[in-house]
Amino acid sequence: MAVQVQGTEQKHPSVSELKLSPASDAESIQARVLELLINGLIPWIADVALQFSQVQVESSVCGRIVLCSGPLQQRSAKVKANLDSSPFVAPVVFDLRCELEYTVKNDGGEAEAQKVPVELRLPATTFLVPQALGEDAMSDYISENPELLSHQTSQAVSFEKSVSDLPMLVGRCAGLCHFHGIQQASGQDMKFILVAATLPATATPLEGQSAAPSNALVICRCAALVRGSTLEMRVTVKAYQKDVADEICSQLVTTFRELIEGRLA
Repeated sequence: MAVQVQGTEQKHPSVSELKLSPASDAESIQARVLELLINGLIPWIADVALQFSQVQVESSVCGRIVLCSGPLQQRSAKVKANLDSSPFVAPVVFDLRCELEYTVKNDGGEAEAQKVPVELRLPATTFLVPQALGEDAMSDYISENPELLSHQTSQAVSFEKSVSDLPMLVGRCAGLCHFHGIQQASGQDMKFILVAATLPATATPLEGQSAAPSNALVICRCAALVRGSTLEMRVTVKAYQKDVADEICSQLVTTFRELIEGRLA
């Protein structure tokens, strides 16, 4: 999460004077606030929580998720939250609005409750479900539903790092991005197909969401070639809409990169 300090001459700006741009998850918000605390940009902060209003959150009290109870002194364990997926009807990037709540000491040294609006950026693949299809069934679907795969996006990427188990890498990426995977070819030149379905339509979608067509699938073809210590990949995504194909392809490539570079455990 990127945080920028707005114009102020105070030595210790409060969190309310910080501008927070879209974050990837609740843990990144907590980590960044902790970093500011350690660097002396925030004198004292405690009782950090996220308040959701657009969606329901499992096992929460009125959509409130506690990130830190008491003074924020060190990085705590990861905080996981299960969001109700029914309002999400399109597999595109969505900025989920919520509020960051916390307590900070004011100039008089008294604890003061604060709230800051933030957004959690949810990637397009968040709103997919794996679709197990054999190659014959998938060929039938492609021939019978050309209008649902009328838009295509492709990205070629190269990684200067050897990969000992390419099928495992693709399998991990498929799992993280909610795809079902099929390996088509083996050896030095490998090919994989990833298949996912969109979430079902609902009577109460979130604002700005347009439901995917009934029976819509997203199909991705991954071609990989290992040349010594270099891995070359081409990721091609077909979907019912151009922005859907673009954003899912981008997230797949990002996930492959983070797995290869070790940023995803």
